[in-house]
Amino acid sequence: MIVPDLSPNAPSSYYITEAWTACGDIERHLTVCIVSVHKLIKCIGNIHEHQSLLLIHQASAASKLQSMISAATEPQLDVQLFEAASMFLCAQIQQSAYGPWRTHLQGAKALIGSRQETILGRYDFAFFSFCMVDIYGTTMAPSRLLSKEMIAEHMLYLELVGRLDVDVPNTLTPIPSAVVEATITINIHRIARSNGLGATNDPRHQNMPSPSAVLASLQQFDATRWARGLPSDALTYSIGWVALAQGYQAATMLHLFQSGLPLASIGIQNNIRWVTYRTLITAIKDLFDQRLHGGTHHKFMLWPMVVCGIEAAFRMEREDLDFLRDSLETMTLDLGSLTMRGAAAFLKNVSKHCENRLDHLRRDHLEDSIAVEWDKIFDCAPVFIV
Repeated sequence: MIVPDLSPNAPSSYYITEAWTACGDIERHLTVCIVSVHKLIKCIGNIHEHQSLLLIHQASAASKLQSMISAATEPQLDVQLFEAASMFLCAQIQQSAYGPWRTHLQGAKALIGSRQETILGRYDFAFFSFCMVDIYGTTMAPSRLLSKEMIAEHMLYLELVGRLDVDVPNTLTPIPSAVVEATITINIHRIARSNGLGATNDPRHQNMPSPSAVLASLQQFDATRWARGLPSDALTYSIGWVALAQGYQAATMLHLFQSGLPLASIGIQNNIRWVTYRTLITAIKDLFDQRLHGGTHHKFMLWPMVVCGIEAAFRMEREDLDFLRDSLETMTLDLGSLTMRGAAAFLKNVSKHCENRLDHLRRDHLEDSIAVEWDKIFDCAPVFIV
């Protein structure tokens, strides 16, 4: 039984997928885990039964995955093994924003290894999902987790994400490719800076757009034009798609400011940053208003909501912060995922941190305070992605 709560174009009910019979054992076990967690959070049916199913099937999936890894000898990438590892990663993220998901991410990376040439055209959907977790997990990783090797990995993502044969609006991360590419580039700059590498002394980093160029590209992105280019079945819901794209556009700009990378003068930054913050909170509120009339695009806004919440905390915008935390709890129940509840708790801690920090800082030093405290805020290395 599948719970398609992430349908962006229309409300959906429970249904049995025809692909169920084609699923491997691990996929079946993990699907039961995902549905059991979903029902636990939404308090549907027998809670004790769902808990038992989760424990039994997760243990079975882990055992079978370990057996597959131990038996893997082929020089080419085993598609079933890679897809199973990627699905395990998603199941772990559903259960929490913290914890073992990073172990499964590293395992999937190890499976890819030097087999990158075998990915394109064969495992596009699984690889796309894996890439998005790594990209958005990296956005909030502390410096201690940013290794030099990650530059090459993100360069690969930059090359492949736009070429993968994936219907992006029908994935768990329907984010405009231009915004994803900007996010990858910001990650590369952060990784390089954390490892003492500059744009001029590392060949893998030489041709990257500067942070200022990334900001300019994001400012030029047209959310309405992007929404008009979606498949015809999505056009009926174009208002939601536009707001979603505007939200990710603004959140990525704010993330760039928050990361402390070198940009224009402080005065220009402050002006752009405030307008961007207001654009983002407005887009989020619009999507939650649309939810009251059957809209579903708010379900994809976890990462932008966290970025917005960080900015609200540093600006001491308590009303916006309360709205975001309440809305994250709404998403928890809508989606049956604990990651959103973890995000609300994270923002509560950020707010407390900021209240203590801003006792000693003036508001016009906002950029410095965020850059200096980055590793403290993200010490637990959460992932905030559906």
